Amino acid sequence: MKKNVLLLDIENQPKKIKELLSLLQNYTQVILVYANSNLSIGLDDLLELSTAIHEQRLLIIKMPKAGANSADFGLTFIAGRLSTQLEKGSCIDVMSNDNAMSYAVELLDQIGIQSTHIKHVLEHEKKSELVHTAEIKPLKIETKQSEVSDESVIHVLKLLQKNQPKKPKSLLKSLMSWCSFSKLQAEQMVQHLQFIAVISIHENKLQYVEKSIKKNLTKNKLIPVSSAPADKMTLAYIQPRPHLLRIKQYCDYLAKMVNSKPSKIETLSNSVKAVLKFENDAQIEHMLNLLKKHQILQIHETKVLYIQENIKIWSNLK
Repeated sequence: MKKNVLLLDIENQPKKIKELLSLLQNYTQVILVYANSNLSIGLDDLLELSTAIHEQRLLIIKMPKAGANSADFGLTFIAGRLSTQLEKGSCIDVMSNDNAMSYAVELLDQIGIQSTHIKHVLEHEKKSELVHTAEIKPLKIETKQSEVSDESVIHVLKLLQKNQPKKPKSLLKSLMSWCSFSKLQAEQMVQHLQFIAVISIHENKLQYVEKSIKKNLTKNKLIPVSSAPADKMTLAYIQPRPHLLRIKQYCDYLAKMVNSKPSKIETLSNSVKAVLKFENDAQIEHMLNLLKKHQILQIHETKVLYIQENIKIWSNLK
């Protein structure tokens, strides 16, 4: 059985205790390791955490001896044991600020276990950054007018200078953890990073373009996500861009539905959900905005009008 496991060094990630409930939703199992702990847990969270412990979704392991790197050795030992128990394609993420954990992550990747070393900027590092840059505003994601904000992209680029997950799936999880993004917001960020040529994805392999990271950080304003005309699209261009692939997938469907395309917003939403196998309303709304943005359709009051010429262009991409 494939699993998605997080190994958490709570000693140098103490603030994560407040995010345990969120982490438990993103991982099959969270294993928390510590040698010394003076952490406090809110009573409101205690009941849910105790349920997770009972269901073995949360394991708390205390090292028998406290000392330098005690928790790191514990994490490494557990990672090794899990690597012999989990199927290939499983994921073991390690959340620790200790650089030595990157060695364990490398070894896990080599044997087919997806792994990411998730680190967080320490408080003194944040303070030194603020000497050279304006204070970073709270991250905002605009889901209707624009896919990402300049502030959020700059914040992510700074993090990517220090930590670069190796797999697209690992990058998504890291963005969700680093920036408290939802899955949809993390997907939008990955799409934008591809658009501004910071990353490239091919056959599930992730590559970073260091020059592009530096270049975009020095710009006064980052390139916004724009909609290229349909007749300028090519299959090679859309393949590494999941949001464009979904547009093509839905255009392929619309091209077959010659006289029976959804005519109302409600039926269109249901159609998008079924064809693209979306799970929530936010994904559907985002897709409808993309279809309008790329001039596949227009919505007037409750009626849906289709731009057949653009549907044909998208569906003919081979």
